[in-house]
Amino acid sequence: MSITEIMANPESTPINGAQITLKRIVKILAVRAALALSMSSVSWAYVTEPQGPGEVGMSQAELNGYSEEEWAHLMDNNLEYSEIPALVHTFNSTMENAWKSFDDGVATLQQSKDTAKDVVDEVQETYDQVKEAYGKEAADTQVGPFLAQAKATQSAVNKTYKNMTKDTSSAIGGLEFAEKQVASAVEQIFVGYRTIVSQKAMLTSLVNLYQESYSANVALLSQGMATSTDVLSAHKDLLSAQSSLASLEATEHQLYRQLITMCGWQPDASVTIGDVPGPDMNLIAAYNPDADMVRA
Repeated sequence: MSITEIMANPESTPINGAQITLKRIVKILAVRAALALSMSSVSWAYVTEPQGPGEVGMSQAELNGYSEEEWAHLMDNNLEYSEIPALVHTFNSTMENAWKSFDDGVATLQQSKDTAKDVVDEVQETYDQVKEAYGKEAADTQVGPFLAQAKATQSAVNKTYKNMTKDTSSAIGGLEFAEKQVASAVEQIFVGYRTIVSQKAMLTSLVNLYQESYSANVALLSQGMATSTDVLSAHKDLLSAQSSLASLEATEHQLYRQLITMCGWQPDASVTIGDVPGPDMNLIAAYNPDADMVRA
């Protein structure tokens, strides 16, 4: 059987008891596709099941690196200021996407590295079989180009893997810095939301006051003890206060949704937002301006 006939029917052609399976070489393309996927894979979720034998039997809290008490606090529908860093780390969709994509990228690249090696080994084996059966020239002509492509792909994969693993510490540091920035932004939103809530309480009282003033002026007008101008002025003040209250409530609702979604809740969830913690009196008491001047 000629080498041309062999290459025309690669699926079942015997060569010294072996088979040339050129479909194996197509794995090279799969390796390249896997590399592309490793850079674009995006999914997120906190850890819900063991990731390895050592985690079998661990509780949900342990799988996510928390004590049972800490996990119970994170999983209730109360959002406390002190919980924000942990909530962002565990449930924020943006950060979970980033961490999961990074982990998946490293894992997929390792798989691609292993696949590339397997492809080279298999094509090398086919090359050796053709060489033994039909000579070096036939092997170089018919299988050589595939072997060269497989080795080139393996080299590229290994280089990418080496660069990625070399920069792992830097990448993790960048993700941790980004996570702190997100947590800081959420803390600012938390403070802003609580400020709005306080302002809303005061403005609600003001609306009630203007409502009483307007009602009183209407009653006085009927008794001839107030003028139409007094009534119109009181009504104008009431409408202005009501408008301000409506605007404040819209802002409150917007900040609430933004706050809870950035901490992992659904936008329509019912979450109790805690108070902004007061100043740390121990820290204030320990403050030494003279020492600060020396350090400066």
